[in-house]
Amino acid sequence: MYTKNGPRWQITETDGPTVIHFALWARTVLGMHPSADLPTIPDQLHSEAVHVGDVESLDREWKSWWRSLPQAMDEWPVNVATLSYAGLAAAIEPIQATIHDSISRWRDTYRDTHTTPPAAPYLDIVTDRAATLGRPVNPFSLKVVLIPATQPRIWQAAPDLLLVDTTLRDDATAYKHAISAHITTRG
Repeated sequence: MYTKNGPRWQITETDGPTVIHFALWARTVLGMHPSADLPTIPDQLHSEAVHVGDVESLDREWKSWWRSLPQAMDEWPVNVATLSYAGLAAAIEPIQATIHDSISRWRDTYRDTHTTPPAAPYLDIVTDRAATLGRPVNPFSLKVVLIPATQPRIWQAAPDLLLVDTTLRDDATAYKHAISAHITTRG
């Protein structure tokens, strides 16, 4: 985890594992329909999709669960027995350990190949924004969760939560350009 603070702002970046990772992996493994609003985990990073009965019903439960996750982001490991969505819990329970293992393997591999995290452009962006405004930026807090995804982009999962594909994060110039709009709108 990486945290950068300014006098009136805080940006926290993590590669997890988090309940966010778990939910995305579960959605992919359960064969729920991809959405442009959310990242899709690449096929090579998870076990073969499990075919379950009523995918539409599970998808509705998953979306309701997803909306609650920013408040429970630090929950790890995930215990599906505590989910208030019975159908989703029943579908995930048999594959829960596999999902945890897949996420841990991805994170360990990612960390092994990224012994030095890429330089974070956050201070530069906030400083530039303050100079443009001619005043300090407004107070804000932002969480950035690094995830493997099939597209190099940023998804806004909640008002103060961004999901960032690791491929984009590894490209310092492209990442600074992409993340700037999300930071400057807060200042």
